[in-house]
Amino acid sequence: MSRDPRDWQADMELIHIIALKDNRIIDLNKQAKQLAEDNARWTCQWNGAEQKYLTQSNVIAELREQVNRANKALQEIIEYSKHDGISKHLDNCYVTARHAISTLYPLDREDTNIESNG
Repeated sequence: MSRDPRDWQADMELIHIIALKDNRIIDLNKQAKQLAEDNARWTCQWNGAEQKYLTQSNVIAELREQVNRANKALQEIIEYSKHDGISKHLDNCYVTARHAISTLYPLDREDTNIESNG
């Protein structure tokens, strides 16, 4: 009987090492797939958050524009109401002054008219 040149113990050790490495490679492949899934999920969430931020930024910008337009319209209304209020106040002052003058100087009345007395 001739002896096999290969040592079967060395072969078994190599098989064991290869099996461990295969298991390690399988584990690394599983980890890589899991990391790729996590990366895809986080990328999707990031894109969603970015889109939400952009949408909210656009909504906020539109709301600010509406507030600015409303404030401008309110200022115009206040200015118009000031003019209208001043006009009404001046009209009231004019009527009051006209009434006060007519009571102080009753020239339009018949009893004070010089032509009717004479």
